[in-house]
Amino acid sequence: MAQSITVGEGGRFVIPAACRKELGIGIGDKLIIRVEDGEIRLFQQKKALEELRKLMRPSRLKGAGVDDFLAFRKIDSRDHDQNDS
Repeated sequence: MAQSITVGEGGRFVIPAACRKELGIGIGDKLIIRVEDGEIRLFQQKKALEELRKLMRPSRLKGAGVDDFLAFRKIDSRDHDQNDS
């Protein structure tokens, strides 16, 4: 599905309702935006995390899993924020 959209003030744009419905994107959902080969790609954060969890299943990883990694990053981020104060 291709639709034309207009970029507004501050770089804002609206994802058309038909696209949101097709992708299952709802109010408050978090998206990841990435520029790839000169194109903008949007990913649902929850789906990206699900895919990451599949790739890092404990049976394929020795040691910590993705949940441990994410918890560590959250703590590391808090420590970093406190050090910047």
